[in-house]
Amino acid sequence: MTTSRTNDPSKSDATTSLQRWLPKVTAVNDNEVQSVVWSWIYVFLLFVSYDALRPIRNELAAAGGVHN
Repeated sequence: MTTSRTNDPSKSDATTSLQRWLPKVTAVNDNEVQSVVWSWIYVFLLFVSYDALRPIRNELAAAGGVHN
């Protein structure tokens, strides 16, 4: 029984599907897909960390008060 997928462990199903989908949406070459994915992960984690730390920052600012 043959399958159309290769058994290359360096490429996951998500990577190969992104390599097919991403160039249709943007001007990304196959060798740039990994960099784009890591960049989006970085930006996502940056926004999540800001969103998680914002309530702590606000509480500290409220507890400290305004000193003008």
